[in-house]
Amino acid sequence: MTAAPPPDALRILLLIRDRKTENLCRDELTARGVVCCRAEDLRGLVAVMDGKTAFHGAIADIRFSMKADAELKQQLRRLENIYPFLRVKPDADGTLHGISSLSGSVSLDEFLGQCRTFPARPLREEERREEYVSAWLSATPDFAEAEASV
Repeated sequence: MTAAPPPDALRILLLIRDRKTENLCRDELTARGVVCCRAEDLRGLVAVMDGKTAFHGAIADIRFSMKADAELKQQLRRLENIYPFLRVKPDADGTLHGISSLSGSVSLDEFLGQCRTFPARPLREEERREEYVSAWLSATPDFAEAEASV
């Protein structure tokens, strides 16, 4: 039986196809108390877009990004603009190196620091859109009888 992670633990989405890279990344993140969820293709990514699981950031293997089809690349760009996002590459010596990030962080520790300040958001399939609601506000008790004017 595994213990549930603490509610304030960082949750990172791993976009990695290669098992060796995934294990390397999981080892690095688990040692830092981070919870990981993996998607290895577009179907896996859509499966985690249930709107229930909130993530603090995403890590993609550079090969995952390069070999992705057009639809998956579009989803990756969308994620990169919403979440703290780090592209990583495994080295031959068995270490993991950050390649690029929109925010400029390339080390795993810098990336996790950004994730700690980012409010966790669930992934959704549909785009977010702004909605406007009109409301009358007043601190006077006779406001209900006041005539509305626009």
